[in-house]
Amino acid sequence: MTVRVTSAVTSTAPTTAGHVHPNALAHGLRVLGDEWAMLIVQRALLGDRRYGDFKASLPISDAVLTGRLTELVDLGLLRHVPDRVGGRSSYQLDGMGRGLWPVHLLIWDWEQSWAVRDGHGLPTMRHRSCGRVFRPVLTCGSCGERADPRDMRAAWGPAGGWERSIPRAGRRRRSATRGPGRFRATMGVVASHWSLAVIVAALWGTRRYGDFQETLGMSPAILSERLKTLVAEGFLNEQPTATRADWSEYHPTPRTIAFLPVFAVMVAWAERWFGEPGGPSVVLTHSSCGDVLHPRLRCDQCRDLLVGGDVIAEEAGSGHGGDPAAYSDN
Repeated sequence: MTVRVTSAVTSTAPTTAGHVHPNALAHGLRVLGDEWAMLIVQRALLGDRRYGDFKASLPISDAVLTGRLTELVDLGLLRHVPDRVGGRSSYQLDGMGRGLWPVHLLIWDWEQSWAVRDGHGLPTMRHRSCGRVFRPVLTCGSCGERADPRDMRAAWGPAGGWERSIPRAGRRRRSATRGPGRFRATMGVVASHWSLAVIVAALWGTRRYGDFQETLGMSPAILSERLKTLVAEGFLNEQPTATRADWSEYHPTPRTIAFLPVFAVMVAWAERWFGEPGGPSVVLTHSSCGDVLHPRLRCDQCRDLLVGGDVIAEEAGSGHGGDPAAYSDN
């Protein structure tokens, strides 16, 4: 399958030289590229509240869990709530953390199509309003029609540019275990801010090794490792260039293009919480109607807009009618 530039995203503005203050996109990539942060938020969305809940749900050390919970509280994604009676504190999602539910929902949907094997491991999502098991559909808030991944375009906004959009700090950790309900392929490969940067650059039209290095400012060792991993995991397709057979180009695969809705809602989340008065870092456009894309998720069964509190997550293996955890509303 050949990926056309028009099916991904294109850049229309150069990097702002000398300006290294991270923009909203950089903040979004850093959060999405921190595996433990995303997994802790995922578990909070599924109902975990206490330290012991997170510890039981995730293969995480005490030191890492304590550190991540503290960081998520400092960032504003979680709120630490001391228990006045029993002395056992809890962690509740604040507005910024609750706002990540569409990101997690679309990651879940992507995993269902592109990663899950043997039909088990992830929760079943049920729409409370219509009572049906559903899949989320990304639609355009302007025209109400479906926003297909091949129908999205992006351009740098006033706060854009690669220099400001790449998070210069972050962590990466690949899980050794694959427990039920976890976003396994996504968190194992994409949960790295450098992996995300390479994927976004490829969707943006970057193809050759030297262009990735120049655009992203990555070290040769990290870039080589990331490209190798993303090719092996099916996110990029390596093929010889038209001019020299010993040179390679890296093209996004259908699997990666299908990840664009996750990118769209992540950008919307980042702009809401980290956006600047002068304008956005990235402007997404719905090609079908020509308007700015304001992502909205709908139920594929009843076509109603999805609201976080109406999304019921039934853990794998549980029967409907128990006490499933509901995603918190934004």
